[in-house]
Amino acid sequence: MANELLPRITIRTLSLMESDSIMKDLQKDMELFKGFILAFENEKWNWAKKNEIWALPHTVRRYYVAYYNGEPYLLVGVNQRINIASISKITRNIFGKGSECLKKIIEIKLVPQCTAGVINVRYNLAGNSRVYRLFDTLRNPLPEGVEQIYVYNSCASIVLTKKGCFFESNTSEDIVCHQV
Repeated sequence: MANELLPRITIRTLSLMESDSIMKDLQKDMELFKGFILAFENEKWNWAKKNEIWALPHTVRRYYVAYYNGEPYLLVGVNQRINIASISKITRNIFGKGSECLKKIIEIKLVPQCTAGVINVRYNLAGNSRVYRLFDTLRNPLPEGVEQIYVYNSCASIVLTKKGCFFESNTSEDIVCHQV
């Protein structure tokens, strides 16, 4: 009964320390950590150099986490051009909810901020074919505010219906999404 009261998907903008903590917690699960290392290329160098902080500053990367029924599910890093720089599943307890979580991040966080009208994504298909399938799945039905999604072997382009003009503050916040 308590699970029925929880929102289905919650999107949160993370602080630098929250992002860093999530990244470091992934070391507890080698499979999840390997996915993180493949996807978060710039952060990987901070880990390899044994830097104290792995997460990049907000001037370089903004991090969002999607919670599914209260559990962290998907970590997304977005660069200053509002392009998805990195994406990684961060739990083994839930399966098959990546496209729902990413869809909400795109709709709520990225579409309003993207002044270019296109959100680009580059990924390493050899390292993670799941990312290709994730973006391919997003095409039907399209996220709100998205006109078309083109998926290629190593990149995807998300074409918006209109350009955004919203600039997000540096504070962490929760946005709760209820599925209908």
